[in-house]
Amino acid sequence: MPEAPHTRPSANRFDDWLYAAGPVLPAPALEPFGGKWLIFAPRSRVDALWSTVKVATEQGCLGFAAKVSTALPGGYAPGRHVICVYTADFRNRSDVARVLAGLRAAGVSGRLYYKTDVATSQGLYAAAGPFTQEKGKASLYCSDEFEAANRVRSATA
Repeated sequence: MPEAPHTRPSANRFDDWLYAAGPVLPAPALEPFGGKWLIFAPRSRVDALWSTVKVATEQGCLGFAAKVSTALPGGYAPGRHVICVYTADFRNRSDVARVLAGLRAAGVSGRLYYKTDVATSQGLYAAAGPFTQEKGKASLYCSDEFEAANRVRSATA
């Protein structure tokens, strides 16, 4: 049976976001430290990518939740989508790295950026100002950092 249009980000023109929840939600006390890996995708690839991320999130292989922008007019960007995969605490670098590894295992490729929820609530976006100035982005981490550190650990082991 074909998927209903409202469940596909590329076809949903009613909701701002579609959501997935993992089996364990974080403690409310950690909320100020939340953040997310950002995956940017063209409309032509977002449905397959979202399906993979949604299932992995629900199975507990990624962060505690995920969301994807839809095709709602005036939404994220015409013809583009963003998928956010949430972690409870940006200070917990091992968990942030675990979620990145889960994304890679799920087939998500390319450079990814990690942004804190505080940066989002303060309105910091890539074009509006850096959260870490040397990157020129609103992100706290870049996947390159974690993957380079992992290569160094593997080489010295």
